Amino acid sequence: MNRFLLLGLGTIAGVILGAWYGWSVSPITYTETSPDELRPEFRADYVLMVAETYSSDRDLGQAAVKLSRLGQDDLAGLVRQVAQAYEAAGYPQEDRDRLNALANDLARYSTLPSAAP
Repeated sequence: MNRFLLLGLGTIAGVILGAWYGWSVSPITYTETSPDELRPEFRADYVLMVAETYSSDRDLGQAAVKLSRLGQDDLAGLVRQVAQAYEAAGYPQEDRDRLNALANDLARYSTLPSAAP
């Protein structure tokens, strides 16, 4: 019985010390990360957030700058691709409408600002 008690106490102490070390002594810090380093599902969420912002402020230039940070040349195509993926996944119609409105407005203009390299 003493072995199991010592094993349990050692495990608990190890978890507590490991968490303390990871959060206090040597935490992971991310610096200078950009949206183009996001995983695909988070990139799609980023595009949706840009579309939501665009639907409220109607600043197409700012939306183009934010989307250009994803490293894609065809911004309208990128937004349409996300809209199609969201349709297949059953996202609300309101989100898809915002994405399609942004894609249509992006497609209308040939010269849009982009983020500085």
